[in-house]
Amino acid sequence: MQNKARLELADYEAENLARLQKMFSRKWEFIFMQVRLFLLLSSSSSLLLL
Repeated sequence: MQNKARLELADYEAENLARLQKMFSRKWEFIFMQVRLFLLLSSSSSLLLL
């Protein structure tokens, strides 16, 4: 895959690559939202302990 330029991909390969990139993007957004929520909750709970 690294040796092929994006323009040299077959149609099905380009479609699968686009699908995989979209899936990883959504997963990354979900993980990022979880981290933000965790940080928000942990910082607010540490303030309650003071």
